[in-house]
Order: sequence, then structure tokens, then C-alpha cells
Amino acid sequence: MFGSGKVSSANSTIGIFFIVAVIFIAIWLFVEMYNPHTEHDVTVISKDLVTDVSGSDGDVSTSVYYLVITDKGTFKMKTQGLNQASGDIYKIEPGNKYDFEVRGIKIPFFGIYTNIITVY
Repeated sequence: MFGSGKVSSANSTIGIFFIVAVIFIAIWLFVEMYNPHTEHDVTVISKDLVTDVSGSDGDVSTSVYYLVITDKGTFKMKTQGLNQASGDIYKIEPGNKYDFEVRGIKIPFFGIYTNIITVY
């Protein structure tokens, strides 16, 4: 009985947070998987290797990808997982023109870029 109101409120807050997180992840996966492919005719300015290491003692995660900066914006080329096109990164040279087949959304403020699927 003692403090039961506070526990109920905390559980309710955690439950709401969990539901919102699940909805956000479901929407994100839907957009990522079913967003139509588009093609862009671009001139590459540069390509940068990005390595993100996160975690702590014994639980470390590493993500490696390329950011390809072009005259039409910045695109992401994954080297692992869904939508990977890692072999195509070796075709890309700054100063040259390419056609990129891309998919995904772009929110640079959060470090989210459209993914390159194929390089022509």
C-alpha cells in the first residue's frame, strides 16, 4: 500500500514509452523497406569512410559505412546489413559522374542519409 501510487505512475510511463518506441521502430522499418527506389545522376565530390564504435566494457558495436558527397547531396553507402552496396564503393572516384539507385529517407541532422543501392 505504501507508495503504490508512485509505482503505478512509473509503470504507466514506462509502458507508454515502450509503446511509442515500438510504433516508431515499426514506422522506421516500413519506410526503410518499402520506400521506392529513385535514381540520381550525380557528380561525386568526395567519399568518406565513417566508423562508429559504441558501447562499453565487453559490449562494443562497430558500424562502418561511406558517406558519398555529390553535387546533389550526401548519400550513405552501407558495407554491411540491409541495402549494402559495398563492392560498388571501389568504382566511385571523385570528379566522375555516376547514376545512383537509392532508397530511404534523409534527415542529416540525425545522421540519416539516403542509402545507395546500386552504382551505374
